[in-house]
Formats: sequence, C-alpha cells, structure tokens
Amino acid sequence: MKKFKLIIFNVKTISKIAKSKNKKVFILFLILLANISALLDILIILIFSYFFGAQEINNKFAISFLEMIINFKIIFPIIILLRFSTIFMQSYFSKVLDLIVESDLKNYLMEKSLEKNNFKLSDSLYFINVLSSHISFFYSSFTTFLVNTTQIIMFLIYLLLINFEFIAIFIVGLFLLFPFIKILLSLSRKYMHISYEQSKKFNNQAQNIIENLFLIKLLDKTEVELKKFNKNINKRMTAMSKNHLFGGVNSILAPFITMFTLSLFVFFPNIISKLTLDFIGITLRLFQSLGNATSTFNKMINSYVHIEVLAEIIQSNNLNINNNGYLRIQNNDSKIALEFNSVNFSFFKSDEIIYENLNFKLLKNNHYVIVGPNGSGKSTLLALCAGVLSPTKGAIKNYSNKIGYVGPNPLIIDGTLRENLLYGTNEIKTDDEVINLIKKFQLFQSEKIGEKTLNMNIDNQKLSSGQMQKISFIRALISDIDLLILDESTSNLDKKSKELVLNIIREINNITILNSTHEPIFNEICNSKITIERNDNSRILSIT
Repeated sequence: MKKFKLIIFNVKTISKIAKSKNKKVFILFLILLANISALLDILIILIFSYFFGAQEINNKFAISFLEMIINFKIIFPIIILLRFSTIFMQSYFSKVLDLIVESDLKNYLMEKSLEKNNFKLSDSLYFINVLSSHISFFYSSFTTFLVNTTQIIMFLIYLLLINFEFIAIFIVGLFLLFPFIKILLSLSRKYMHISYEQSKKFNNQAQNIIENLFLIKLLDKTEVELKKFNKNINKRMTAMSKNHLFGGVNSILAPFITMFTLSLFVFFPNIISKLTLDFIGITLRLFQSLGNATSTFNKMINSYVHIEVLAEIIQSNNLNINNNGYLRIQNNDSKIALEFNSVNFSFFKSDEIIYENLNFKLLKNNHYVIVGPNGSGKSTLLALCAGVLSPTKGAIKNYSNKIGYVGPNPLIIDGTLRENLLYGTNEIKTDDEVINLIKKFQLFQSEKIGEKTLNMNIDNQKLSSGQMQKISFIRALISDIDLLILDESTSNLDKKSKELVLNIIREINNITILNSTHEPIFNEICNSKITIERNDNSRILSIT
C-alpha cells in the first residue's frame, strides 16, 4: 500500500511540472471519445447481426432503431465514418497530449540544468533528451490505458446483460491469471530498469567518444572504443529485448486464453447454440481492448522507472540542500573574495564525494593558480566558486559583484562580432571601447577595425580556435568584473598569443583571478597557489 501511495504521489508531483492547463481536458475528451467508440462498436455489431438474421432482439426501441437503419441505409456508413473518426481523434489528441507533456518536461529540466545544481553534463543531456520523452510516454500510455479501461467497462456491461454466465466465467478466469500477470509485469520492470542504467552508460560513452574523436583516431584506439561501445549496446539490447518479451507475453496472455477457450467450444454444440453473433463479436472486442490495456499498463510500469528518477531530481531541488549553499554578499569593504565553510560536494546520484569539509578564504585582488593532476576536481572547484555548482553541504560566500569566465571551449553564438563580445554584458559599451580591446588582444591582423568589423557575422567555422579563445577573454574583461575565473584558458593559443595574454593579465591589479592551468608560466605572476592532491578517494586542498 505504501508503494502504491508513493507511485500516486510521484505521478501527481510530476504532473504539476507539466504546467499545461489542458491536460485534464485532453484526458476527459479522450475518455469521452472512447465511450463513443465503444458504443458505436456495439451498434455496428448489432446491425450486422440483425442484417444477417442471426440476432433476436427483444427490445422494442432497439428493433425500431435497427429497422430505421434498414429503411435509411445511408445511416450505416455514417456510423462507420463516425466510428473511425473517433479512433483517429483518439490517436491524434493522445499524441498532442504526449507532445505537450514532453515540451513542459524539457523546459523544466533545462531550467533545472541552468540553475545551481549538481548534475553532470552527460546527466543533463540525458535528462533533457531522453528522460523527458520516456515520461511523456508514460502519460500517453496512461491515457491509452484509461481509454481501453473505459471500453472494457462498456463491453462488459453489455455482455453481462445478454449472457451473464459466460462473462462471469471469464471474469473468474482473469482473477486466476492475475498472479501470472503480476510476475510478468515484475520481470518486465526489472529489465526496464537495467535498460535505463545501460542507456545512461551508452549515452555517456557516446558523448565521451565524440568529444575525444581526434585523440582516439590519433592514438589508433578506434577498434578498442568500438568494442566497448558495442558491448554496452549489446547489454542494452539484451535488457530491452527481455523487457519486450515479458511485456509482449503479458499483453497477449488474456486475449489468447479467451480466444483459445472460445475455439474449444466448437466441440460442445450445446454451448455454441447459446452464443449469439453479437456476443462473440463484442467478446472479441472486449479482449482486444483488454490486451491493449494490459500492454499499455506494462508500458506505464516500464516508464515509471524514469518517473522515479525525475522524482529524485525534484526532491533534490526541494530539500534545501543548495538553496543556501551559495550566497552572493554585496560588501565592497570586505577583503575576502570567496569563503568556503565546511563545504561538501558530490554529483547527483553519485556515491563519490568530490570534496569534503572544505574551509578556506581567498583574498580580493589576488591571483590564485590552481594545480593538480587530471581528474583531481579543478574544474569542479571553479564551478563551485562561480556558483554554477552548489555544495551538497556547507556554504560558499562570494563577496564579488560580477564574475567573468574563460574556459577551454569558447562560446561562440550565431551573430555578429559585437553580439559575441557583448554577450552577457549589461553595461553600455561604446564601439571605441570594444575596438580597443580587439586591438589589445590582436584578434585580427588588420589594423583597420571599425563598425563594419563589429557588424560582421561570425561562427565556429569562420574563426580559428585561438581567435575564439581571445573573444572569450574580451567578453570576460569588457564588463566591470571583480572576479575572473580561468579554466585552461590558454589551451587554444599559440606561444605568441599566450605571452600576449600573460602580459594583459599581469597588468590587471583590481580583479581576483582563479586560474586552473597546466601552464608553468603563470606561476611567475600569481600571488598564491592552490594545490589539489588525491589520496585514495579523498582530495586534499592546500593554499601556499
């Protein structure tokens, strides 16, 4: 019972995220269409039975209606048209509901990825692209389940009225099948969970291969990476095929046993004589709807794996673990730029604690170089300093007013040079101010730089990696920042450009600089060095 209540709670919580006000209207409309479709099915079967003289009708109203259709035969094709129109509308509006929920979820997950959180990049991409689609599929499956359940009720009511004994036997049979159905659902859900975990690994590995494509080819590791990639694909495929196997058996179990039982009745003439054409036709429709309902219920169980993950994301954002973890404090008189108080950090759903009990202060207008081996957490520390990531415990106090950032992968938007350089800048900057920085960083060889240069469209294809990196520096420094975060900021620059940037940074004396770098040349101009060392699973941070 507790598990059932948790399921209801999670579904309701996630339903609130999909903010569209039309969800309930769509669902009610689809249920209405299902009722109309079921009634039309019953009516069509009755008409065919009456036409072939195989049906004795005792209801005077029904006889009058059927005779009216015989006299006005055009009504029959209209009924057929209405029946298939309702089926089409069910399919269309079910898909519309699916797309509405998916769009709302993508917006929510993008919003959470842009807020302070502890998602890895690969997790954010997977949540936005894959998780949202699976959860929207849950809602479309849920709606289809309601539609089929409604039709089952309609068909059962009719069949109970015309032949109570047979339907009572079928209902008892369904109860006897329930333990087997439960086992199949459990197995299907088990392999769906395995499939989810393998899909995440597959997604992470695919991203890693694409990001390091150059290096993989250069080191002739293509075959090795492909083998690992194929291994993960096969594991995912095995889990998904088993999920489909148990789900498929479950969806056809009840209809199969019903049809098989009906086929055995041909050996018993006394039983066959009691079955009418409309009873057989509507029984077949009943178990078609039952098979669809079982199949969609299985899909709902599968998709619930993803709802549990999203519920964890929502819960992690509602537990106040990051709400007070990063504080911006406006205090120009403070000599402290950043202060870490008992800070712990780990990524979402990760058992590894990246940082534990960090306590230190960084002074304003100092240049700190951060050093440590690859994987030691330098970029994570910078993200915590900037507030891009939030601590899971403790608090970070930032006494800076505005932050600039230059990373290893420069951001270039589709637009003009001016738009790229002023991206994120709230202050009004004159063309002369922008041009002076362009010249200072020697962004172009030509000395003739004016309004035409600022208005030219640029993209990743038109610029060299060094030019894109210089644009990032100009963008960071053009605003009135007092904290500059550099993460391997000179990795795309040649030797001459590195010396140029070094000289520019050397001239800066009113900005706090946090500089994660492998360039030893920066050690000459820094005030302090932050060293990160790995000891087993822990990290030790020291400032000298």
